[in-house]
Amino acid sequence: MSWENGLPKWTTNIFVNGPIEVDKEISFRSRKDIEFGDPLYSNVKIKKDRDGIKLSVNSFAPDIEFGKKAALIFSGLALDVLSVKTKCPLYVSIHEQRPRYSFNEYEILRTVTEEEWKFAFQEARLLTLTESTFLRALGWYRKGLNSDDPFDKFLAFWNSIEVVAGKYHTPTERTTQGVKNQIWQCFLDLWGECENWKIIAGQTDWIDKNYEDRKNVAHGIISIDVASIEEVSNKLNVIEKLANIFLVEWRINKLNPESQITEEIQGKLDERDWIKIE
Repeated sequence: MSWENGLPKWTTNIFVNGPIEVDKEISFRSRKDIEFGDPLYSNVKIKKDRDGIKLSVNSFAPDIEFGKKAALIFSGLALDVLSVKTKCPLYVSIHEQRPRYSFNEYEILRTVTEEEWKFAFQEARLLTLTESTFLRALGWYRKGLNSDDPFDKFLAFWNSIEVVAGKYHTPTERTTQGVKNQIWQCFLDLWGECENWKIIAGQTDWIDKNYEDRKNVAHGIISIDVASIEEVSNKLNVIEKLANIFLVEWRINKLNPESQITEEIQGKLDERDWIKIE
């Protein structure tokens, strides 16, 4: 048995189903320790599987349940990053039975390169150590892509925007009045006046209307009937696109996790330990 930091090594096979593929087997080593005193790494192997992608991930844990949970969390955060980058739903299972579709049911597949897989794991680690709130917003976005329920999708996409707005808005007198004004302020901070906003340019009432929908859905006020489902479903295309471009551009233009890298954090991000596993 292999050990690291006094803990046994477990290998978890994680099956990822979605409209993605790899054109070759990929393997690399990724550091994942957060609180351990010594470096803790995982070997990550990615290959095309019968019905999707299979990730084989090492975890060092005291027992099998901890090992499984560690691998799922470690990989899940990277998949949150990858979902935003690819705009693809990514369903995860540790069993051969897939949670939704089989690989062959997707007509078009997005090839994810080795560099993109490495970026996803590396970005997830950087955000874990510096901007965990933003990383949580990416998780909400993936939940929105993965859900079949239109109400759940709507709430998840809205939450991905709201989480960022609540944390990162520029404080003003208006933003103290609640999340609607915080979202408005973030859109102002990112894109300027409303007529310049992405996806919803000039729609000054979009935030108010969708906030009311969010409140009605979350509190169970909205009726569960065909008309309500259709009404919410008709809003999904816009809020999904808006959430994606908002998250992508906020990361590029407004976040600077690199500025938060202390000597301690840098030691946990050292890329020299990203090595090819033959």
